[in-house]
Amino acid sequence: MTHTPAAHAPLVILIHGMGRGPRYMKPLRQFLEVRGFAVDLWSYRSLKHEIQVFGQRLAHDLNRYALDGGPREVHIVGHSLGGIVARHALTLGIPSNFGRVATLGTPHHGCQSALTFKLLSGVATPLAQLKPDPTSWVNQLARPDGVDIGTIGSDWDGKVTAAEAHLRGETDTIVGDSYHPFIVKNPVVHQQVLAFLTNGRFLPRGVAHALHERCVADAKRAKVAAKAAAKTDKVEAKAAAKEARREARAAKKRAGHG
Repeated sequence: MTHTPAAHAPLVILIHGMGRGPRYMKPLRQFLEVRGFAVDLWSYRSLKHEIQVFGQRLAHDLNRYALDGGPREVHIVGHSLGGIVARHALTLGIPSNFGRVATLGTPHHGCQSALTFKLLSGVATPLAQLKPDPTSWVNQLARPDGVDIGTIGSDWDGKVTAAEAHLRGETDTIVGDSYHPFIVKNPVVHQQVLAFLTNGRFLPRGVAHALHERCVADAKRAKVAAKAAAKTDKVEAKAAAKEARREARAAKKRAGHG
């Protein structure tokens, strides 16, 4: 089902991680659109250039959104490298209509896996900038002033540890239980993203799980109701057709006696 947001609905820019594409963020897009947000799947060639190139392009697009989008708020959700791209863009300038940033499995202070996969740095240019040592590019990147940033890490990530997903000075943080590629598809993470973009705070884990379970239960009830309605419509249509045939036979019989 396609959901058309209101003209001035808040806009959320979804930024995929390294080696992924915009389609990867579609589950989160669908979740947010149902809840009234406009969503843009921002795309970049994540393996080809240094992070500064992506950040400069995003900064340009943020200014364009500010000029073209009217008074609506603009938020960013970045997965992995996408969160670093967002931070760099916002160090170049913060539009007046900018809202919040939520990052999912983002190595804000570098990650050990950048060293593990260093042999891939020839084909994945940003890897060299994500090393965990204090002198690496990512560890020299400033935190954008005056921007609410919420970080979501995972004990089960497999590529970026929960500790590496923290950002000094973050507005709020929470630790989940998703493997790195699947965090953007996790429905509990979706609830947390919604909470942070809306209120600037994450939910307690139990509340987020309960909200998800309620959504699942509501969806099941809606499905059952739809099936029941369809069955009722079918029965009623069948009865109407039967009555129409009976009337046709009666009319034919009357005509034969006329």
